[in-house]
Amino acid sequence: MKKNCKICGKSFEANNGTKCCSDKCKQENRKAVHVNASRRWATKHRDYYNSYFRDYFQIEENREKQLVREQTYYLTQKGKLKKCPCAICGNDETEAHHTTYNDDLSSYKIVWLCKKCHERLHHDAEA
Repeated sequence: MKKNCKICGKSFEANNGTKCCSDKCKQENRKAVHVNASRRWATKHRDYYNSYFRDYFQIEENREKQLVREQTYYLTQKGKLKKCPCAICGNDETEAHHTTYNDDLSSYKIVWLCKKCHERLHHDAEA
């Protein structure tokens, strides 16, 4: 049965109820579904969401951490800080793990980790 890909629109032979023509399009579709679900949740729970972050930022340490995260994002976007492959598994899609949160930009301690390794690191630290 011929179908058009939900993401790219390319025609493909559909089997097993597949909506996408390739693994890449399937991944894009999963991202879109996740983003939409997150937006729906945030809209439905707007009051909780706002009060949580209002309380979160009342704590000085959390405000400092957020400033460091924002500076890291800004420097990465401007090309002044380069992302590296995951320090554990070598995956190229990485996010910053801050081992310390200092005000001094030159003394940032950042380890680049993929999402899976980053979550595992924090989960192991809590245990």
